[in-house]
Amino acid sequence: MPKAKDTAPTTAPERTASARNTYEVFHLLARAGLDRLNVDELTALSGATEIAENEAERLAKVCDGIACLVSNDGQCSPQSGNFQHPDAVFDLLCSVSQGLNTIAALIHVGSEADYLARTMRQAEQA
Repeated sequence: MPKAKDTAPTTAPERTASARNTYEVFHLLARAGLDRLNVDELTALSGATEIAENEAERLAKVCDGIACLVSNDGQCSPQSGNFQHPDAVFDLLCSVSQGLNTIAALIHVGSEADYLARTMRQAEQA
């Protein structure tokens, strides 16, 4: 089976030495390895977009639940919630940010894999 070479669009920042977050790690791995996969492997990997969709829905539900807890706690006296101090809020928001970053990475890799799989299928049919 033919392999695709440098045919997928690249939207993430070019990094060669380091990665600062999940998105950049996935991008580096995709750049290094997607063109070595066959159509079946790429098709399987393109399922990452569905995983990302499920994770986004799950994260939205978690954020809704936290918002309700914070809102209810703000209406009670004395307050007893976990998100009253800046450190707790910082940790929570960093965790949400990392979750969103991972979702973006899954979408990127899944889309790249789908693009390469379609390109390879078209080349095989030609």
